[in-house]
Amino acid sequence: MDANLKIYIGGTGAITSVGKDAQMTFDSVNADINRYQNSAYLTPQQQVIKMALPPTDALPELSDALEFKGAYTLWDKRLLQLAHAAMQDAVKDYEIEDPIPLILACPQHYSGWPHQLPDTFKQCLIEQSGISINPDSSRTVQTGRTGILEALQIAFSYFLDTDAEAVLIGGVDSFQRPELLEGLIEEGRLAIDGVVDGFTPGEGAGFILLTRNKAKAMNNDGCMVSLRTPGLAQEVGHMYSDQPYLGEGLANAVKQALTSFNGAKIQRVYSTMNGERFWAKELGVALTRSQAFFSDTYRLEHPADCYGDLGAASGAVLITLAAQHLVRQKEKVAHLVCCSSDNAFRAAVVMSTEVANQVKQNSSQNTQQAGA
Repeated sequence: MDANLKIYIGGTGAITSVGKDAQMTFDSVNADINRYQNSAYLTPQQQVIKMALPPTDALPELSDALEFKGAYTLWDKRLLQLAHAAMQDAVKDYEIEDPIPLILACPQHYSGWPHQLPDTFKQCLIEQSGISINPDSSRTVQTGRTGILEALQIAFSYFLDTDAEAVLIGGVDSFQRPELLEGLIEEGRLAIDGVVDGFTPGEGAGFILLTRNKAKAMNNDGCMVSLRTPGLAQEVGHMYSDQPYLGEGLANAVKQALTSFNGAKIQRVYSTMNGERFWAKELGVALTRSQAFFSDTYRLEHPADCYGDLGAASGAVLITLAAQHLVRQKEKVAHLVCCSSDNAFRAAVVMSTEVANQVKQNSSQNTQQAGA
């Protein structure tokens, strides 16, 4: 993998409980708006489960032309609608000239709750979205919250191996699965009465349109956002392991992500932490070991406090939020996105600004100084 390959963000899309699109989600998170609400789901003790769910009227209608071959559940169809909304948001300002690959991060597979998405899900999503997607070069990954960064790594390989201009990556997930909620309650992981170390389940989708064409990158008065190759690693002592939990996995992922980075100090860290104390240890280890790369006043962002745990959509929405913040900057700024799955997978990526006006200004100043 070429660590120096620079890919730009051509567009971002999201749908969460706090926003029907990327812009609204960004504004709501900045305003610290929380959308935890009572859901229709109950615990075995008849306690109401709080969730963070987008309103149904924010979802696009399912196409009448879709042929749902196999057993499509309401959950499967909901994921189609969530993904469709965020995909359209991501590509709305980008002219796609040739069919592009789609790399989709799907919900993590839990051995105790075996429902899998239908084999035709990817094709149904392509048809539902109406976006020019090449199905033959598209694929899915299923590693949970880190899925989007695995998708990013696949996209980088695709850019290296082909002359494709753009690749669409994204993630979608929903905790509206009664059998999954029941299992999480049994494990004491949901934030319900009597549980002080739990998380609020959410649902949503996030998509990022990647491009090698700098001229078509998302641009705000000359400011663009680029990504480096992600760092991927595994945590031996993960949540469902009987091995000691040392936090090595995320620390190694962050170290890899920063290997070729020599830009501005990291100003913000976006984390998939969801309210469970488990995740704080490894993030602390990772940031301490790489502290030389961080500003003394860096901010830690964990927006699950606003929209709940988004599962496989978490990383994509974090990248979207980071990109929305970065593109508004007027100087060189860098952010770090850190993702941790319930299983062993850990991942991180550096995002940074490239400010055309700043480059021109510096060049002009250098010319003036040379002539003085």
